[in-house]
Amino acid sequence: MPIAEYRKNFTRNKPKDLTPRQHGVLRCMLVNWLRGYIPTTRDLMLELNISSPNGVMGHVTALRRKGYVVNKPNCGFRLTDKALDLVL
Repeated sequence: MPIAEYRKNFTRNKPKDLTPRQHGVLRCMLVNWLRGYIPTTRDLMLELNISSPNGVMGHVTALRRKGYVVNKPNCGFRLTDKALDLVL
């Protein structure tokens, strides 16, 4: 399935517990995951026009609390099954 189709599914299945900005961060992470990698904090910052790494981490922390992302030290971000179920 092409990435554009996954994007449609994700937009159609928009979670109700996310703010628009959190939705954008999660969407960016999922699209990049489909391309084969999870973006770094800096990647998210540049792609989403967020001015500081702390701003990105605030959104990632909220996604972690809501069960969409796991953040492991020295390993980066990991998407949970809850996040992957939105596009698969």
